[in-house]
Amino acid sequence: MKHSIFLLFFIVCSTRVMGQDTIRVEQEEVIRMLSQIKGHTKLDSNRVHLLSTYANLCFYNLDFLNGFKAINEARTISKELNYARGEGLYLKSLSIFRRRINEGNAYIKNLEINRMYAGNEFINNLDIYYETAGNKILGYYTNLDIFGNINMPVGSRDSEIDATISNLERALSYYSTQDELVITAYLHDALALIYIKSDKEKSKEHKKKAQRLYKDLKLSYHQLLILVHDIDYLLGQGLEAEARPLEIEAINIYTKETDSYIKAHCAFLLSRTYGMHNRANLQLEYLFQAEELLTEIQEKDLLKSIYLSAASIYEWYFTNSEKALEFEYKELNLRKEIGYYESIAYTYLLISESLFGLKKIEDFPPEYKDYLKIGGIKGSLFFDAEFLWAKAKMLKAQGKKEAQSTFLASIATYMKYNDRNGASWAALDLAEFYRSYGQLKNAIKYAQISFDWASEINLLNRQIPAADLLSQLYEQAGQKEKAFVYLKRYKSFKDKNDRLNNEANRSELEMQTILNKRQREIELLETERQLKEQENKIQRIWLMSIAGALASLLLLSFILIRNNRHKHKTNKVLERTLADLKSTQLQLIQSEKMASLGELTAGIAHEIQNPLNFVNNFSEVNAELADELNHEIESGNLEEAKEIAKDIIENEQKISHHGRRAEAIVRDMLQHSRTSSGQKELIDLTTLTDEYLRLAYHGMRAKDKSFNVDFHLEVDENLPKIKVVPQEIGRLLLNLINNAFYAVDKKAKAEGDGFMPEVTVSLKKLNEGIEIRLKDNGTGIPPGLKEKIFQPFFTTKPTGEGTGLGLSLSYDIIKAHDGEILLESNQGEGTEFIIRLPFK
Repeated sequence: MKHSIFLLFFIVCSTRVMGQDTIRVEQEEVIRMLSQIKGHTKLDSNRVHLLSTYANLCFYNLDFLNGFKAINEARTISKELNYARGEGLYLKSLSIFRRRINEGNAYIKNLEINRMYAGNEFINNLDIYYETAGNKILGYYTNLDIFGNINMPVGSRDSEIDATISNLERALSYYSTQDELVITAYLHDALALIYIKSDKEKSKEHKKKAQRLYKDLKLSYHQLLILVHDIDYLLGQGLEAEARPLEIEAINIYTKETDSYIKAHCAFLLSRTYGMHNRANLQLEYLFQAEELLTEIQEKDLLKSIYLSAASIYEWYFTNSEKALEFEYKELNLRKEIGYYESIAYTYLLISESLFGLKKIEDFPPEYKDYLKIGGIKGSLFFDAEFLWAKAKMLKAQGKKEAQSTFLASIATYMKYNDRNGASWAALDLAEFYRSYGQLKNAIKYAQISFDWASEINLLNRQIPAADLLSQLYEQAGQKEKAFVYLKRYKSFKDKNDRLNNEANRSELEMQTILNKRQREIELLETERQLKEQENKIQRIWLMSIAGALASLLLLSFILIRNNRHKHKTNKVLERTLADLKSTQLQLIQSEKMASLGELTAGIAHEIQNPLNFVNNFSEVNAELADELNHEIESGNLEEAKEIAKDIIENEQKISHHGRRAEAIVRDMLQHSRTSSGQKELIDLTTLTDEYLRLAYHGMRAKDKSFNVDFHLEVDENLPKIKVVPQEIGRLLLNLINNAFYAVDKKAKAEGDGFMPEVTVSLKKLNEGIEIRLKDNGTGIPPGLKEKIFQPFFTTKPTGEGTGLGLSLSYDIIKAHDGEILLESNQGEGTEFIIRLPFK
């Protein structure tokens, strides 16, 4: 559990917030920036950047009123100019504001920050939320693994807590009269954090106001942050019953959120909260939900931290190094994919520890040596201490005596920033090392140090093994009384830990049940809504049918009556009625065709609109960037001009990409709507299948050099020729084979080297035709989707990777040949398509 706690701290705490230093800016810098703003009166993107920079300086100097005024003006200009990057700058500035509040709050808690609790109880991670949201717009990536990567100006060293409170109150007084509900909520929330130690009543008052405003503004993530703060406190005090209503409220807020990006942040927050209280199953549940949401929307910034969090849970809670390694490699591959190498040394360190746990030291890649060393992450004592500790354990396992000095160096590095948590783990390992060499005195000394440090910060899972080791060591040393004392402590701590685990398991099961129930309720409501719509549609059809039938009945009755009175006109009336009925029938058929065409047209419009939106949006952005480029060139700012030019080139590439997407969609539409005029020919199906199997394979390889699959063609001996339209059957085979290759490739990338993709196509002679079986061991198709798989525009692929017309087109081809297609699939195991084509 150590690394789960460490990673939590690692993610949310800047290494710069490790003592009582705060960041200040020289007043001359503020004045200089203000002068530039006054000299630049034009309402353009440059003024937006100047105002944003000025706001950041104000926040560094605790001048919250002027800081918010500046970012509000910048945001207003950005909206008038339709300057999308302005919103990203606004969110980044909010991140800096929140970080300043966090620094003051951490200082109030304790001059010596306790790493075990600073990350969760007192460091509120709105700064991460704002920064990642801003980076999403600006196209940056954030170093969430060692938070605090933004270069902040360094200034004087004092806390100025009174100034923080005074300036927050001043800003709140101003904005409370300005109808600025969002900023008012932010200020109340900040004051709730700042007052949390010095004035609990004021803290509660501001927290209630902030929560009420967040609820009115429908800011679910902000509501959740306040809730989990209270949940964490209650769980930390052992008040599970009092925490439960708040947990249920948190679940309701989370499940009602519809924005995938915000919901992923909420899931990550809940995961970290439960991780602090040893509820590993709930922690993983929320982590995996966050992973699914982020993968779906292709948001890779937060996904890095999701992977590392999952790895730490598997390594230190479930002691499953193999599973931990899987997620560590996922994080490493994601970093390489996005080209983000900052702090990658920490990922390599975690991978090396997992490989060590699996006794696979020989699997260490050579590149590790470039990162695993003191100073592997510049300015991070945490990394240095962790590296030394890992190195010491490896030396100890190899029986090398230099493990002693390395353990001591690790402990000393942990204590440079008063990390008794990490130092306690290293000290206990050192005690075990001394014991293995028969040095009982030193073993007792460091076991005692480990126990004392763990006791100071109430680290129960460290007190238990430390007390157990001390009991054994004193027994070996012949000190029976002390051995008995620590044996009693060991049993007491163990009983307490078992009790807490049992309580946590019960609470976890209950919350998991509530979460599942809430998810089912949402799914049921959605199903009911769809059924209601379908029911209404059916009712409308029936009403129309009944009305038509009644109208027809009335008409016939009228005719019969007229027939009795006017027999000589009967034939003419019946002929006219029959003509009218035929006309009505043709109109109904035409209406049905038009309804189907309407549905198809809506699907086409939806498919084409997405890439066209990207083309239009990036074209507009490029127009703005071109204006900025001209301005920067005229101003002589060549470096800035180069950056803008780089953005223009990247946008042009995206325009080209989405243009090709639209072209591909239109081409597929034409294929789907075209009725083949080809003549059937007697062909060798074996040759045709082999040709398209290889064509599909090389096509996939051309798009992805890493793609690999073991594919086979199995054919009955003396397979007769068959009469088909070769172009149509070729298109059918290509669609199905491409789908199979996609499914196995997706599974291979998810499962790693342990999975071997396989695709088999078999041809078999039947009594009346030929059977084609195409089988893969890929991801399979969920049971609920099998009935939809042949519908036009239905696809399980991500947006941009499929139009949903391939299988629909294949179905039409088979029906045109008087054949049949069957589907057999198990989710997670694979899929098999069975096609039967008659000889005639």
